Amino acid sequence: MAMYLHSDWTGHQPKSILVTAGGSENRGLLKVISHVFGAEVRSFEVKESAALGAAIRAVYCCLNNEGAKIGWNELIETFIKGHVAHVVYPSPNDVKIYHDKHGLLSVYEACEKFAWGIGENPHKKIEVFKKQFPNHDGPK
Repeated sequence: MAMYLHSDWTGHQPKSILVTAGGSENRGLLKVISHVFGAEVRSFEVKESAALGAAIRAVYCCLNNEGAKIGWNELIETFIKGHVAHVVYPSPNDVKIYHDKHGLLSVYEACEKFAWGIGENPHKKIEVFKKQFPNHDGPK
C-alpha cells in the first residue's frame, strides 16, 4: 500500500506490474498487489532480476540515444516473453476494499501519517472501515 500511495508522483497508473524474486512465488502477495494497484500482476521466472533490470535500462538508453525510439513496453516484452510464471488479475470487489473512499488505502495512509507524527489517531478511520466492510477479514 505504501508503494501505491508514494508512487502517484509518477502520474501513471500501471496496467500491468511485473514481480520478480522471492515475492513472485507468493500467490497471496501477487493478489494483494493486484488489488492495491487495480492492475494485472505477472510473476517473472528469472534469476538475477536486478541485473536484468539494469541491463534493460542500459539497452533502453543506448538504443534511444542512437535514435531507435524504442518504448519501455516493447523492450520489456522482448525480454520477458516466455518467462512469465503466473498472471493474477484484480477482483473488482477486492479492489473496492482498497480504493473505496473509506477503504484500506485511506486507513493505511492515516496510520502512516499518525506514525510519522503528522496526522491524527487513525482510530476513527479504522472504525469507519469496519462499518463499511463488516465481517470482512481482508481480500481473498
